[in-house]
Amino acid sequence: MKVSETPETRSKDTEVAASASISIDRVLGELSVNYPQADLNLIQQAFDLSRKAHEGQFRESGEPYVVHPVAVAQILAELRMDCVTIAAALLHDVVEDAGIEDRQLRHEFGDEIAFLVEGVTKVSRLVSDSSYEDEQLESFRRLLVATAKDQRTVLIKLADRLHNMRTLQYLSSDKRKLACQSTLDIYAPLAHRMGIGRVKDELEDLALKFLHPDIYRDLKEKVAQKAPERQIIIEQASEVLRKTLQSEDLRFEISKRVKHYYSIYRKMVTTHRSFDEIYDLLALRILTEKDSDCYLILGKVHQLWKPLDGRFKDFISVPKVNGYRSLHTTVVGPRSRLMEIQIRTHDMHNVAENGIAAHWRYKRDQGTTTRVGDDTRWLGQFSQDLLETVSPEEFMDSLKVDLFAEEIVVYTPNSDLIQLPRGSTIVDFAYKIHSEVGDHCRAGKVNGKFVPLSYVIQTGDRVEVITKKEARPSRDWLSFAKTARARNKIRKFLMQVERGELLETGKALLTRELERLRVPVKMLEDPEKMTRVFEDFHLRTLDELYVSVGFGKVLTKHVISRLLPKTQLFQKKQASEATPGMIPIRDIDGYSYRRALCCNPLPGDPIVGFVTKNRGISIHAKECQSLASANVSEARLLPLYWDRGESESFQVEIGVEATDRERLLSDITSVIASTGTNIRGSVARSQDDGTAKLVFMMDVVDVDHVNRVINRLIPIPGVKTVIRRTKPSRQLSDAASTSPKGKRKRTHKKK
Repeated sequence: MKVSETPETRSKDTEVAASASISIDRVLGELSVNYPQADLNLIQQAFDLSRKAHEGQFRESGEPYVVHPVAVAQILAELRMDCVTIAAALLHDVVEDAGIEDRQLRHEFGDEIAFLVEGVTKVSRLVSDSSYEDEQLESFRRLLVATAKDQRTVLIKLADRLHNMRTLQYLSSDKRKLACQSTLDIYAPLAHRMGIGRVKDELEDLALKFLHPDIYRDLKEKVAQKAPERQIIIEQASEVLRKTLQSEDLRFEISKRVKHYYSIYRKMVTTHRSFDEIYDLLALRILTEKDSDCYLILGKVHQLWKPLDGRFKDFISVPKVNGYRSLHTTVVGPRSRLMEIQIRTHDMHNVAENGIAAHWRYKRDQGTTTRVGDDTRWLGQFSQDLLETVSPEEFMDSLKVDLFAEEIVVYTPNSDLIQLPRGSTIVDFAYKIHSEVGDHCRAGKVNGKFVPLSYVIQTGDRVEVITKKEARPSRDWLSFAKTARARNKIRKFLMQVERGELLETGKALLTRELERLRVPVKMLEDPEKMTRVFEDFHLRTLDELYVSVGFGKVLTKHVISRLLPKTQLFQKKQASEATPGMIPIRDIDGYSYRRALCCNPLPGDPIVGFVTKNRGISIHAKECQSLASANVSEARLLPLYWDRGESESFQVEIGVEATDRERLLSDITSVIASTGTNIRGSVARSQDDGTAKLVFMMDVVDVDHVNRVINRLIPIPGVKTVIRRTKPSRQLSDAASTSPKGKRKRTHKKK
């Protein structure tokens, strides 16, 4: 969030630079406490270079830019990270934004710090350059892949996102929406998966604050109103607990905990309850010394208050994948109020709050030099699985299933515990055990009974895989396999078996698309051009690319988007629709022209120009019914085609018909915002038959942009149809009705 220097911002330089100096003192203070032998000179040296490199650069708030890397370093210091990580945080933008060369960093700070800065820089560059949904997803893929090399990279990126979210008020409304959506979709779940509870909670609350300010403000007020009553109940429960546990001669601490705002909001949405119907806002946390003490305290708690059926979870015996360990129980406490109680040791609490940062601290306390992540190898493995996931849609599905979904715990016939994402099938279980087990899986048994391979297993199931040497994966498995690992292994096997046929198919598909766009096919033999293609799709040869395209694993449009710059690709697409004698839009720049309101054509639509008598050239869609009914002379029509770049935007309307429900408007606007689309305005109306009709005015660049938005809206629960409206609406009542004469409409129905 950086802007160029202005007189207004420059005047603040001296004042805020002092605050940066104070902040670095806080960083040094934290390090001195956490690491008495820390090399504080390294931190001061990194701060000095960062301040000098960012001199004259300012954030949207008007603050000198150096305030940002210092704030990121402060967040990491509070997570008790080491000097190397904090120095890298101070320097994380100097390569990308200040032109400092990598070799200078390596000379002054060593390979390790330079490596971390390079990792963060690559991710940041991808995010900042991305303007399409698939490129945004690619940036997230790179972020996770970077963690396989050193997970401190993602820690710095999370701290960077947290500080940017803390100062989000200085950005435009559209940029705030995009930042909030990506925070909720990726960064907050990633912080949760890495076990950093404090960062995850704050990210979610900040996203709620800026995405739904009215809801956030209302929740904050209601929580504050309930505070006195809640305090009385908590104090009563704490006093009873304290007296009971003191009689057992246990060392313990009791603290209160209130659900953060976003978790309250999510519970209200998922359970369809009002705030007053959320009864488990109260929570106590008991910290003790030993694992055995946790179970002893649990027994005492259940003697004092009746536990709620189905609300006890033992994450000590079966920890979460991210290392989280604790006992959770919900009881009927004082005044018959539901109360959640968490019981854990101090070490468990450190891990719950700080995640992999706590693992790093623990390893360093033991006198080792083990890097962050040795206790969280699951993330590195998942990052490797993502290398095989190319489609943006499948990548997002993999994130939701493998990384962010709730976990289940099942048992092998030998009673070994296996953790899988919720929704996993027998095939997913088989590939989790071993690739050979998956490749030769023939049937499955759950709790002693035969089940189909598509059977969705549940927590507590005892699962057995029946293998046979002749058994082989089939394409049908891809329709129900959930995990990235299983899907990638199935594809790998099928692509080997069908390699010859797939190679020819892929070559034909890619060649035909290049010829259609009038791109030389010889470009595929250009090593310089193909380097990015091979790197991005993790391939080594052109034949491997053909096989991947033939299988459908790599789409031709994704290959071509990496061969051509965006503007050139756009022009190629438009020119490919042209025939000899057609005129590009740029050739009528000397004339007055406008898009016709009756059909509102966009780049990507076949078009024709109508030469009017007094208003220049009116650009219509070729299939415009108004133009056809006017019986205009052929002499007044110009055969045109679009050749504009993507820097231009056009206004277009879409209409949505859906089953009316709570948060429908919010869900739709969030999805539109997540595609990077600016919403200029919207109207919505509930109908007597229980449906809702909504119209949105948006800024788009072309037909593909509109279709991308529509394709994302169709899967939203309750949505029935989505239309591109080609004539501006005056009333909402006809938003999803049959279009009148002269109005072209495309309707997309959920299958």
